[in-house]
Amino acid sequence: MPPNADKSSPSASPRERDERHSGPYDDEISLIDLWRVLARRKWWIAAVTVIVFVLGTGYGLLQTPTYTFLTTIQIGLDNNRNPIESPDVKVSFLNDVLIPGIRRDMQEEYEEGRPPEARSRHVEGTNFLQLTSSSPLDRREEVRELHTLVTRGLRSEFNPRVEDLRSNLEDDREELILSHQARMQEMAYEADSIDERITLTNERLALLEEEKKLLAEHIDQLEPLRERLEETLANPQDNSPLWALMPQTSIVEMRHSAERGLLTDLPNRIQETRLQLAELEASSQKIQEQMAQEEQRHERSLSALNRELERIQEVVARGSDYALASERPEGPGRSLFAALSLVLGLMLGVFGAFFREFLANVRAAENS
Repeated sequence: MPPNADKSSPSASPRERDERHSGPYDDEISLIDLWRVLARRKWWIAAVTVIVFVLGTGYGLLQTPTYTFLTTIQIGLDNNRNPIESPDVKVSFLNDVLIPGIRRDMQEEYEEGRPPEARSRHVEGTNFLQLTSSSPLDRREEVRELHTLVTRGLRSEFNPRVEDLRSNLEDDREELILSHQARMQEMAYEADSIDERITLTNERLALLEEEKKLLAEHIDQLEPLRERLEETLANPQDNSPLWALMPQTSIVEMRHSAERGLLTDLPNRIQETRLQLAELEASSQKIQEQMAQEEQRHERSLSALNRELERIQEVVARGSDYALASERPEGPGRSLFAALSLVLGLMLGVFGAFFREFLANVRAAENS
C-alpha cells in the first residue's frame, strides 16, 4: 500500500488526520483548537483561579489599612505678603534636614520598630506646605507627635526672621509717632505764639479806637475854648488877664493837631493794625490747616505701617488638628483585592493550561 493510503483512510481519527495534514512548522492558530485546550484543562484553570483568589483575598484581609495623615503649615510671610524664605528651600529643609533629625531622635525612644515617616511638599500657587504621613490608625499618636515636632522645629527656625521684620516695622512706627508728636508740638507752639500776637493786636486796636474817641472829645472841647478866647481878645477890659495872655494861635494849632491825628494818623495806625491782625489770623488759619494735614498724613502713614504689620505671618499649622487622618484608607480595598485576585487567578489558570498543553505536546513528539 502506498504511503498516502494512511492519510485517506476513513478509519483514522480527526486528531490523527489533523496531525497528518499539519506540518511540523505550521504556525496557523485554530480557535477550535484553543477552545479544545481550554475545555480539556478546565479543572486546572478552575483550581489555579480558586487558589490565587483565596491567597489574594486572604492577603487583603490580613493587611492593616493605612491612612494618610495631613498637616497644613502656613509659611512665614513678610509685610508684602511674600514668603520670607522660598517654599522650595523650606521643603528641602524639612525633607533633608528637619524630618530625618526628628526621626533619629524619636528612634532613640522606640525600643522596637521604627518611627513613622513624613514628607512635605509645597502647594503650588499658595502659601502653604503640606506634611503627609502614611500609617495605620493605631499609630495616630506617633504620627501626631512627629508632625507636632516638625512644625515646632520649622517655627523655631524661621519665626525669628519674622520677629526681626516685625521689630523693624514696630521701630519705624515708634519713630513715626515720635516725629509726629515733635512736629505737632512745634506747630502748637507756633499757633500759641500767633494767638498771643493776635490778642495783643486786638488790644492795641482797642486802644487806638479809644484814643480816637478821646481825640474827638478833645476836639469838641477845644472849640468852646477858642470861642471864649476870641471874646476875651475882643473885650479885654471885661476878662481876666490870664485869658488875655493865651495866644489864639496855640488853640488853633492844638485843634489842627487833634484833627490831623483824628483824620490821618489814627486811621492809618488803625488800618495798619487791622492789616497786621488779618495777617496774624491768616497765619493762625494756615497753621491750623497744616496741623490738620499733618494729623491726616500721620494717620495714613500709621495705618499703612499697621497694615504691613498685620500682613506679616508666622509659620503656623492651619486646621483643626495636627496629623488629620483621611476618611478612607489609602491603596486598594479588600473588595478590590478580591477582584484583582480573581482576574489574576483566571489569567494564570489560562496561561498554565496552555503551558501544560505545550509540555504534553512536546513529550508526545519526543515519544513518537
